[in-house]
Amino acid sequence: MAGTVAVNKKVYKKVWWYNHLSGYRLSSDDAYLIIRGLRTLDIRLEKHQENTRKVINFLKTQKKVSKILYPYKLLQENLNC
Repeated sequence: MAGTVAVNKKVYKKVWWYNHLSGYRLSSDDAYLIIRGLRTLDIRLEKHQENTRKVINFLKTQKKVSKILYPYKLLQENLNC
């Protein structure tokens, strides 16, 4: 896992100390793989959405499927999208 922490000095020192104790450091190879993955993230997410729509449309045509739980509306309400 990789990320950035933007906080005050007190919290930064706690985060730094935890990182120091755990011995976790991001290698250059790991950083490269993260950057490479981010370059295609939007394309992959669009494909996930397209595939999800196809699955939902297929399930809607199946008589044995009585209910499709689709959290999009719940997500919209909770995230104010």
